[in-house]
Amino acid sequence: LIMNSILFFKKYFDVLEYYLIQNGEYYVGITGIYSHKEYPEDAWIGWFGILPMFRRRHYGLQAMDKERD
Repeated sequence: LIMNSILFFKKYFDVLEYYLIQNGEYYVGITGIYSHKEYPEDAWIGWFGILPMFRRRHYGLQAMDKERD
């Protein structure tokens, strides 16, 4: 099942980048973007999350700004 999922992903998508969001020594979140092979000029947020205790401190905004670059 896992191998079928990986093959499906590789057939239709290109992984661009995934990021761990860090505050000093702590990882506070994760995010990633990918593109569909049929739409190489577009990018999608694969997933995005900030640990609850670090929310409302602009880590998400900073991560989104990095992804836009």
